[in-house]
Amino acid sequence: MLFDWVIGLILLAMGVFYLVTSGEERIRQVLEQNRGQGKQQQAFDNARTETEREEAVKSLVKRTRVIAVLALVIGIAFVIYAVSNGFH
Repeated sequence: MLFDWVIGLILLAMGVFYLVTSGEERIRQVLEQNRGQGKQQQAFDNARTETEREEAVKSLVKRTRVIAVLALVIGIAFVIYAVSNGFH
């Protein structure tokens, strides 16, 4: 079905986007610019040493990459399912 194709391609695009933007330097820039809510943001804001800030950044990078890989895997599964059923 067309729905399967659309969902699969959206998830693939989301996974690629997250992988591209999940670099440590990019996430550090976002955390430094933003002040607000969220466990990772608060951990970064409350860090007293550079080591604590690095740990907060690495934790967020890891979490973002896990989300990206999950989106890619699910997107690939949707596309494979859509291919196996044909394009309607």
